Amino acid sequence: MRILIVEDEPTLGRQLKSTLEANGYAVDLSTDGEDGHFLGSTEE
Repeated sequence: MRILIVEDEPTLGRQLKSTLEANGYAVDLSTDGEDGHFLGSTEE
């Protein structure tokens, strides 16, 4: 499963990404809504 995280707090975003990846998920991390919207609409 692929997960998109949109989080503007850098430390929290990295922690979430790291934890999810350690549990076998593919994770994309965006730090702002505009970039997150782009990733969500262009990636499967």
